[in-house]
Amino acid sequence: MAALCRRRIPDPPRDPGLARSRRRGRGRRGLDPAVDQGLQLAILVATFAAAEGFWYAAYALGGRHLARHLARPALRRLFDRATGAIFVGFGLGLLAGRP
Repeated sequence: MAALCRRRIPDPPRDPGLARSRRRGRGRRGLDPAVDQGLQLAILVATFAAAEGFWYAAYALGGRHLARHLARPALRRLFDRATGAIFVGFGLGLLAGRP
């Protein structure tokens, strides 16, 4: 195990196009100190709020659609068995990965 930890991971191949795009300002990650950080935070918060709002709406509409189908007892039993099997599978996966 110690030999695996000491093994050096090779560097990824160099991409001259990527370096060129970074010099031009594209491909930047993180905050840009040259731009107002309050504006960058506002953009981040607005993006996060829009994404969360979209997914909440998708969950709500999906839940409404699913509720119509789960009103039928046969489909409800099938859904309960399928989700139960998934959780048992998760539990077995956790148990198998235990040191």
